[in-house]
Formats: sequence, structure tokens, C-alpha cells
Amino acid sequence: MRLGLVGYGVGGRHFHAPFIAAARGVELAGVVTRSPERRAELAEDFPDVRAYDSSADLLEAGVDAVTITTPPQTRREGDAWGYEAPERWGTLHAATGPVSVPSEQGAYQDYYTQFAAALRGEQAFPVPAEQAVDTLAVLDAARISAAENRTVDLLPAH
Repeated sequence: MRLGLVGYGVGGRHFHAPFIAAARGVELAGVVTRSPERRAELAEDFPDVRAYDSSADLLEAGVDAVTITTPPQTRREGDAWGYEAPERWGTLHAATGPVSVPSEQGAYQDYYTQFAAALRGEQAFPVPAEQAVDTLAVLDAARISAAENRTVDLLPAH
């Protein structure tokens, strides 16, 4: 899997990039940063990883997924942030035929806020473990389906 990284500040450099690089079967395919200082740090840390000026440039280079590590207030795309253009939507092949699936705008900072509250015992975890396992099963099935060009049956959810 080719994974792109948006942002090479403290979180991108010291957390996300090293874990991505260490993961089996995952390639750190590129990093979006316009800062000359961050580009120099990237070249020092990962000499073979290219820096890009924009998320669009990174996507155009060909990545399977992107991790965004920049603070929400620094994202310049405004209301369109988090949405994919229709030509990049997924296609769900169901018994009734193919259906285009638009992206949903995420609010990932809310997830981490809820996760922290759960760790403090103030609320339930935002994603129950059973749902996380089911999500991984769907992602694995999608990967196998794409690689082998076949339908993959899923077991019933928990």
C-alpha cells in the first residue's frame, strides 16, 4: 500500500512517518509540505521520499490512502475539505448492480476528543472493538477483491 502523508510537523515527522515507514507492506509514498525547513528534515529523515506542494499533487502521483497530520485550522480547502471529487468516488458492486459511493466529510479531531474522554472514563469509546474488527474485515475483503478481481463474501457482522 502506498500511503501519503500531509504535514511534516511534530506529529508527521516524529509519529506518523516513522510508523508508516516501519509498517510491513506500506510504503511512505510522499509528504505534502511547502516549508523549506520541513523539506530539508524530510530529505534527511527519508532521502527517497518525495515532497509535494499540495494534496492534489500527492494524489496525482498515485497513493492508495492519505494521512493528514496538519491541525484543522491550517487546512485551506474550506468547506470542501474532506470530500473527494466524484471521479474519485468508490464503486460498491452489490447484487442490484454497481453504485457510486461519495466520500463523507470527516471530523477526525472529534474522534480523538471522544477517544480521550473514553480513556478518562467519561464516555464509551467512539468505535466499539467489534465494529473496528468488522471494518478491518471489510477493508481486507476490498483489498483481496481488487487484487484478485473477484467478489469476496463477508461473514455476518458481530
